[in-house]
Amino acid sequence: KKVDPKEEMVKLRRALRETTQDLRRLEKKVLKKFSKQESDIFFSHRMILADKTFQKRLYAEIEKGRDALGALEEVISDYLKIFQSVEDQHFRDRAADLEDIQKRISDHLQGKRIEGRDLEGVLVAESLVPSVTAKLDPKKIKASVTERGGVTSHAAILARSMGIPAVMGIPNITLKVVVGDLIIVDGNVGSVYINPKREVLQEYEKIQEKYADNLVHLQVLSGEAAETKDGRKIRLEANVGLLSGLKGLRHFGAEGVGLYRTELPFMVRKRLPDEEEQFHIYKKVVEESGGLPI
Repeated sequence: KKVDPKEEMVKLRRALRETTQDLRRLEKKVLKKFSKQESDIFFSHRMILADKTFQKRLYAEIEKGRDALGALEEVISDYLKIFQSVEDQHFRDRAADLEDIQKRISDHLQGKRIEGRDLEGVLVAESLVPSVTAKLDPKKIKASVTERGGVTSHAAILARSMGIPAVMGIPNITLKVVVGDLIIVDGNVGSVYINPKREVLQEYEKIQEKYADNLVHLQVLSGEAAETKDGRKIRLEANVGLLSGLKGLRHFGAEGVGLYRTELPFMVRKRLPDEEEQFHIYKKVVEESGGLPI
C-alpha cells in the first residue's frame, strides 16, 4: 500500500508531541512521589525524542516510502542493535528505555490510550520499561520477574526505590509461568521458584515470618543507642542510593549516611550531569537528611 509522506510526517510529529507531553506528566508525577533522580529517567526519554539526529532518521525513512510506524520500527531497531552489541551491561540496560519510547510513540500513532493497568500479585514479563514501572502500585505488586534487564536498568532503579523486589534476566520465564501459578521471588539472592515444593514453601514462610519479626524487633530498638554490652558506642549510618531512601533515616534510627552512592545521577541521564546539577543534587540530599551527617 502506497503511503502519503506528507500525511505520515504529520502523524509522526503529532505522536512525538503527544509522547513528549506524556513523559512530561510522568516526570512531574515521579518527582512528586520520589525524587529528581528518578524523574530524570523520563527527562532523558524526552531528550531522546528532542534529538535532531533521531528525528531526521525517522523523517528520512518516511521519505523512502515507509509509513510512520514502519519508520519508527526501523530506526529504533537500528539503535537497539547498537546498544545490545555493547559488552558493558549498563549500556545494554538502556535498550529498555528505547523500547519504552517506541511503545509510547507507537500507541499514539495507532490511537491507543496509554494508561496503567490495574495489576496485582507478581508481575512476570519479557521486560519492564520505566513508564510501566512508575505506575505500579507497591501495595498490589508484590514482586516482578523479567526475561531481560539488569540491576542497572532504569526499571530496576525505580523498582528498588518503590520497595518492589525485582529479579531480572531469567531466560524464557514468560513461557514457564501461567496466571494462577504460585511464585516465590527472592530479591536478596536473585532466585525465582515457580509452584515450589511444599518444603521450599514452608522454608520461605519461615524466612518471611522471621523477617517480619526482625522488623518489629528492630523498630523497637531503633531509638536505642548503638553500643556494645561493654559500653563501646558505634555510629550506625545508612547506605543510600536515592533521595527517597533518606526519608526513613530517623525512622530506622540511622545517625546519618555513611555512603551515598553518587553514580546514579550519571546512570539515569543521557548526558553527564555538570557541576551545577551535581551541586543541586547534593544540596537536596543535605536538606532531606534533616541535619544528619552525610
